[in-house]
Amino acid sequence: HVPPENNLDVDLTAYALNLTRNVVIESEIKERDPEKEARINRQGHMMVMQPAQSLHNFRTIHLGRTNKDFKFDNPPFDDGSINGDEPNPKSRYSVHFHKTGLGAEPHELSGVVTQNSPGWGIVNHYSHANVRDSITYQVFGSGFVTESGPERGSFKRCFALRSRGSDFKTHLQTRVGLEDFGHEGHGFWFEGPGVAMEDCVAAGHG
Repeated sequence: HVPPENNLDVDLTAYALNLTRNVVIESEIKERDPEKEARINRQGHMMVMQPAQSLHNFRTIHLGRTNKDFKFDNPPFDDGSINGDEPNPKSRYSVHFHKTGLGAEPHELSGVVTQNSPGWGIVNHYSHANVRDSITYQVFGSGFVTESGPERGSFKRCFALRSRGSDFKTHLQTRVGLEDFGHEGHGFWFEGPGVAMEDCVAAGHG
């Protein structure tokens, strides 16, 4: 995107992102009690559990149930939950390829916009996935994530914009030993080296 001419003796560049899509998957948002903000109750999330799926050109808004502003609990294995309310389970992200295998044919995802997710945007978890020309906007924690380390595939021409994050000093000690990471406001978070990253941009993150 070429910016207008300027009187400054510098070269300016700018990015233009189109967040609109004809297909929108959106959770109904109800007024929440600030004292129980750890809970993202009844919100939808997308979990792909079969290999070689193709997903293209849609937008998600307020999808995801895992809230990265707080440590997760893992029912039914953990006793109790934060605030004595419903649990905050992991693996409930906006768009999530979940353990579909490293040797399988890859998923293909393109042109997807993920907005206002409470915990991570587009996630490759122990899967083979090629993600391209996609955008995460105002998600909490991290925009694009590989979760466990051996993931395969790529992120190409992806743009992560304005991820918010948890308070490092307040929440770090509560997450020690839980493998709870990528919650401070990142564009891209990789747990391993097997996913290529090409022509991607991260801007305005916590």
